Amino acid sequence: CAGIKDIENRTWKTNFRGRVLIHASAKGEYAAWVLNKEQMLEVTKKGVWSNIAYYKTSAIIGSVEIVDCIKGSESIWADNRTFVHKGEITHLWHWVLKNPVLFEKPVLNIKGKLSFWESGYDELICPECGKNCIERYGQYYGNMRS
Repeated sequence: CAGIKDIENRTWKTNFRGRVLIHASAKGEYAAWVLNKEQMLEVTKKGVWSNIAYYKTSAIIGSVEIVDCIKGSESIWADNRTFVHKGEITHLWHWVLKNPVLFEKPVLNIKGKLSFWESGYDELICPECGKNCIERYGQYYGNMRS
């Protein structure tokens, strides 16, 4: 949701299209990124490394729209290696991402799970400021920035 990736690589296809909340795991995997030269240039150009202290763990940190699910994307973020699945050689699925939103105020202390899961949070438009907001059971968590 920092706006640098346009592809999420997964071993499984999704038919879901729409906005999803982004959860940062408890492990803080940011330091473990292995980037190629093109990816490093993109990350540096967007200023992500300078903001790395901002990113929280065990938190809902933003949202993004999944607009398609394909194989063979030419994005610098697409992993086009093959792997074996159920005895067949195949490629990873590329979830095509658009319109990322980074929350101004992440929702902290949220335990994640594998795959899609219900968070109990809804994204909405604030009637006062017109910005995206996040709400859980009527409790307001503040504006998000895109």
